[in-house]
Amino acid sequence: MMGQMTQEEINVALFDEGQRLRQEIRRLRKEKEWYKKTLEHIAKMEKMRGAPELVICRYARYAREALEAAE
Repeated sequence: MMGQMTQEEINVALFDEGQRLRQEIRRLRKEKEWYKKTLEHIAKMEKMRGAPELVICRYARYAREALEAAE
């Protein structure tokens, strides 16, 4: 059976958890920015040539809708 944690052990555990959560938040923000840039690129594809226009227009519309929903 484990004994009770000391206040110092609790503080260290809370600090470590805070560090882990801050790293996770940074990772999620970076990932969000990557997705946003990707959606912006796709939304602009409507103006590009060389791919089937219907597909480009459809994906551009999806990207614009996703960007608007994220705001």
